[in-house]
Amino acid sequence: MLSAIKKKTVFLGPVRASVNKKIPRLCLVPYCEHPRGCPNFGKKIGCPPQAEFFSKIFQPQIFLAAVIFDFGAYLKLRKKQHPAWSERALRNSRHWQGHLRAVLRNFIQKRTPAGYTVLMNAEAMGVNLTKTCRQAGLQLEWPPRKKVCVVVVLAKKLPSFS
Repeated sequence: MLSAIKKKTVFLGPVRASVNKKIPRLCLVPYCEHPRGCPNFGKKIGCPPQAEFFSKIFQPQIFLAAVIFDFGAYLKLRKKQHPAWSERALRNSRHWQGHLRAVLRNFIQKRTPAGYTVLMNAEAMGVNLTKTCRQAGLQLEWPPRKKVCVVVVLAKKLPSFS
């Protein structure tokens, strides 16, 4: 079903990463059925507060890779298939996120410049993806209505970490 929905992959940059030490705290913002924020906070490797700050490890110039998904078309198709589902159930990222991440992994496999590291969770390190993507010409929707973008950062380590 997901293969029938339009997807576009893009490689952008170089662009300067917008970083802010407050970004990882967004993981603590409550959301539906998670009154303390993300349950991975403080538990999962690569998640805050254990994640190192981006600027301590990586150079500021980065590339972005993204898969842009026609979320509006997906929701219409899903509603046809499951007319009794609530809006929340239709939008549940568990139904599409893994597929889009796989598409993105395949896309970047051949495009990652030598010496660059792929950061799947750059926000945990303080990268403001919304602002960084905007600088690169990619506008993210919050909350997503017509499109969903799954974005990764490709960054080069500072010489002291190479």
